[in-house]
Amino acid sequence: MSAPHNPRRESALVLEDRIAWPELFGREAPLELEIGCGYGYFLMERARALPGTDFVGLEIKNKLGLALQRKADRAGLTNLRAYVGDARIIVPTLFAPGSLRAVHIQFPDPWWKKRHHKRRLVDAMMVDLLHLALEESGRVYLRTDILDYGRAMVESFEDGSGRFENLHGEGRFALDDGLGIPSNRERRYLASGTPVYRLVYQRKPA
Repeated sequence: MSAPHNPRRESALVLEDRIAWPELFGREAPLELEIGCGYGYFLMERARALPGTDFVGLEIKNKLGLALQRKADRAGLTNLRAYVGDARIIVPTLFAPGSLRAVHIQFPDPWWKKRHHKRRLVDAMMVDLLHLALEESGRVYLRTDILDYGRAMVESFEDGSGRFENLHGEGRFALDDGLGIPSNRERRYLASGTPVYRLVYQRKPA
């Protein structure tokens, strides 16, 4: 069984020592990342649906990362690897510029209190990191059940720089993001009628 990969143990935090993903997966293939993959229901279903694409799940909680890697191994999903760490620190070290086809961020912690908003995952800093890591026309898929956070995501990506295009119209949420796979948490929301706010942004050519 493979263990979830902790970049601190593997020296991946050294900028000159980024992971060679084609060597790790044993092939050249499009690469997608989910930040905050939790128990990995969405990522495993997407890995099953797209065997020609390689997937990396990034989870800050070691227990969840370990559980995801175990499930992927048992399912024979050789195109999925789990990593443990803080996305703000290790995304720019794990992924070379222009190496990601897509990034998924689903239901990140809203950090309700205003003084804690600086801890939110999706902000101007994250937009900078994702813009660097994504290939031209690479996409970011966002989902949240918190309207206020959804609006904040819009402000972060539609910052006037012109680096990302909202594929459903400026300032607009997507009724359907085209992925067709709900996460385990989203299944509960859909069953209870709780609104889910979706956004799809595409990186514009430099």
